[in-house]
Amino acid sequence: MTSPPQRWARAERLDATRTPDALRARTGVRLTFDRPCPGGQVGTAYVRWPDQRRSVLKWRPHSRAADLETGPLTVSRVLRQAGCPAPATELVAQVDSASTAGKRTRG
Repeated sequence: MTSPPQRWARAERLDATRTPDALRARTGVRLTFDRPCPGGQVGTAYVRWPDQRRSVLKWRPHSRAADLETGPLTVSRVLRQAGCPAPATELVAQVDSASTAGKRTRG
């Protein structure tokens, strides 16, 4: 007996030109789109802060920023405190029905 094949929902693409504008309206922080992340990652993009630091902008559709704070961001924070090289999240905001986060990159 076999199970019917599962139909996975198609990943939703980050609108890398609209999301930084929506973040600025929500937080006052002006991020500018730098380039898409490599490897077909549709939910992330490289952005620049006003001082030209580069970050990865991550978008989680149908999620709440509060859940991001109490879940994966807390785990990353604890890992960093234990000496693991987990990236620091510099900005988290709720934009429409998605949570967005800006994570520091190397260099």
